[in-house]
Amino acid sequence: MANGIDPYQLGDHVERYGGIPFKVEVQTEAGTTEYQVFKGGSPYNGRLRVLGMSGIMTGAGAAADTVQLKDKDDNVITEAVDVSALSDKDKWDASQVDDAYYNLDAGDNLKIVTASDALCLVYVELMRVES
Repeated sequence: MANGIDPYQLGDHVERYGGIPFKVEVQTEAGTTEYQVFKGGSPYNGRLRVLGMSGIMTGAGAAADTVQLKDKDDNVITEAVDVSALSDKDKWDASQVDDAYYNLDAGDNLKIVTASDALCLVYVELMRVES
C-alpha cells in the first residue's frame, strides 16, 4: 500500500479556496533534445494547468544550454531558461508562464525542449482545474 496522496486523488480546482499543485519530474540526458512530460498524453480526466517549471542541474551547463516548456502544438509556455552558466547541483526556475497556452486537456501532452544537452532534473508544476 502506497503512502501519500496521488495526483489522481486530487479534485479539480473549482472554488476560490485553491487547489493542490503537484510536480512531474523528467530527467534530461545527453543526445536528446525533446522529452514528453506524459508518455502517451495526459492520463488525467479533465484539465491541468501549468503553474511553473524548475530544475536541478545534474551536470555543468555549457554554451547555449537552455530548457523550455512547450505545448503539443509547439507553442511556448515558458521562456527558454538559460542554464549555460550553472554548475552541477544548481537550481533554476522559469520566471514566465504564458497564460494563452498553460492549459492541458486530457490526452494532450507537454514537451520539455533542451538545447546543447542541458543536463538536469526538470520539474513541471501542475494543478487540476475545472474544464
